[in-house]
Amino acid sequence: MSLTLLTPLAALLVLAAAVPLAALRAGEARARRVAQALGLPHGAVGRAPVAAVLAVAALLALAASQPVLAFEAEKRVRGDAEVYVVLDTTLSMLAAESPGGPTRFERAKAVAARLRAQLDDVPVGIASFTDRVLPHLFPSADAELYAATLERAIRIEHPPPERQWERRATTFESLSALATRNFYSPSAEARAFVLLTDGETREYPLPALAGVLLRPPSIVPLLVHVRRDGEQLWLDGELDRGYESDPRSARSLAELATAARGRVFAEDGVDGIARALREALGDGEHVAEAHQRRTLMLAPWLVLLAGVPLAALVARRQL
Repeated sequence: MSLTLLTPLAALLVLAAAVPLAALRAGEARARRVAQALGLPHGAVGRAPVAAVLAVAALLALAASQPVLAFEAEKRVRGDAEVYVVLDTTLSMLAAESPGGPTRFERAKAVAARLRAQLDDVPVGIASFTDRVLPHLFPSADAELYAATLERAIRIEHPPPERQWERRATTFESLSALATRNFYSPSAEARAFVLLTDGETREYPLPALAGVLLRPPSIVPLLVHVRRDGEQLWLDGELDRGYESDPRSARSLAELATAARGRVFAEDGVDGIARALREALGDGEHVAEAHQRRTLMLAPWLVLLAGVPLAALVARRQL
């Protein structure tokens, strides 16, 4: 467990209360001396109200410094295995059965989230896929970081394809980057990726891609076909009549799976995908890894706590 102040200088706001309180005490002492000289009664401000004001100022200053409490725990994870979840982020993934219905992309992200929950002891990364594959999260055991990356960083055409294509941007050829561009750690001998895609690819050299993926240490591809019959592309509620779903997408995925010794799954087969991943990764040694499980922002609680002495001051009518 660790405590971090995001804006530590904000704690100096407590001085804003210290200065007027010191002036109040000095003025009170002067008034008391004058009253004594004139023989008039004079009651001093008690210590409790002053302490309450200081407490309120201190708590609010600490809240302004934005303290964050981080809880860390040690867990056992595979030290020899890594997995990537690769999401197709091309425009065709916005296709749906009806306007406002769940898009392919939304369903793919739901599968990615459910799949991570079944791989708690395996480092999992996230990458986007168009005519290139880009890593957004290198394999990690931190499930919260995975969820945050999936929710905030993975979007349609963010970034856009590297080239402007007339029709289809997706090309399976770009998957070779997983094997050639240091996506995996050198210690990861068991490697796999799960591709969530509608399977609508441009022509590409299948034997060359399969050869790269099979080159030791080989990478096992598990391909998830995110597609339903009758889907159309709706952009801002308007039908894109220039889009045509590729009827050969299932065949394209099957051919890649056969050539690269992988498997193809339907989008509703999360349990089967998880089982296939564990079979592909085999048994390996688990090592201890410390990772951050969750964080707690303390500022809201400090503001609420400051309300206690403030309420006491109001009740005593000492403001």
